[in-house]
Amino acid sequence: MAPQSGAVLFIPEYAALLPGYGLRPAPGVMRRRNAIEFALMSTSLADWRHAGAYFEHRGHRIFWREGGVADAPVLLLVHGFPTASWDWEALWPGLAMRYRLLTLDLIGFGFSDKPVDLDDFS
Repeated sequence: MAPQSGAVLFIPEYAALLPGYGLRPAPGVMRRRNAIEFALMSTSLADWRHAGAYFEHRGHRIFWREGGVADAPVLLLVHGFPTASWDWEALWPGLAMRYRLLTLDLIGFGFSDKPVDLDDFS
């Protein structure tokens, strides 16, 4: 059954991050007003890039992004291989309510530089 417009996703693995954790909604749907609603809308790749910035390391531009609560504990989100920081896009809104988030695209991935000389980043 395909989700309908306005439907909300419930991700049990990340339920502990939700305000009101322990209030059990019906499987697949969140109905509690105090829970984070993971709507079926997502951040576009262009918007993800626009919200980030770059720093330079050994002559290469590295894409990074931050968000969340400024004075909360820091959560560093590192992507796997062969991916990019945008992997965290679906979890970002929920995590941002509880943590200060930092993520980056490692050299050679995502929006960061892709060096031609492999000695530059190995």
